[in-house]
Amino acid sequence: MSLNLDEIYKLQGELNTVIGRDTINDPKKHEWAFDYVIALHDEATEMFNCTNWKFWSSEGKDKQYQKIVDYKNAKIEAIDCLHFLVSLMQVCEIQFDNKLCNNIWTDSSNFVKGKHELLSKYSVDLINDTVILMSIIREAAEESKCDVFEKNFENGYKYDFDKRIEVMELIIENCITLLFSIFVILDFEEEDLLKIYKMKHEKNLLRQKNGYSVINKTEADNNEIKENI
Repeated sequence: MSLNLDEIYKLQGELNTVIGRDTINDPKKHEWAFDYVIALHDEATEMFNCTNWKFWSSEGKDKQYQKIVDYKNAKIEAIDCLHFLVSLMQVCEIQFDNKLCNNIWTDSSNFVKGKHELLSKYSVDLINDTVILMSIIREAAEESKCDVFEKNFENGYKYDFDKRIEVMELIIENCITLLFSIFVILDFEEEDLLKIYKMKHEKNLLRQKNGYSVINKTEADNNEIKENI
């Protein structure tokens, strides 16, 4: 396995620039970070909902608990998670460690490859990490109203977000571990990861061009991607 994520990192940065978010240089980058964490939480939840987690359902009663009920959509949701995780990494100025990601992929392949019943567990673990990240950012925001502002005579008062990044980085690294393990659970190969990411990337660019809105959002884009998985 020789996974190089530099291209994904570059493409995501370009997409975020098109969206209009120069997140790294924005003095309110903590707000973008919070948005990205919420979005990652939502996508992880949607991925979790691709499994049958309901004991009381007919599938659950038929001992199909934790079975993936929408396999292709689960793969798309995993890629959506990657979009927002990379965006969060960028706003925190964290680079991909290709060696780490390759090691995660290799190790996971020995233990969880194709074990679809583990998707619900790993999705919940990812959701839990996003909740912790939200708490860290919100706690810093609350403290900043009191005494966590630092005086910078060139830029004035600024939100003291950077001091939180060291703690966040540890949790983000765990999110990377979980997500790349999920890719293995969902039978991704290297070419699948790049292919589906690029397909969704192009759809996201098109959405921006066409004035994407939650009001006119449809599943047509994802359905088109599903046909090519």
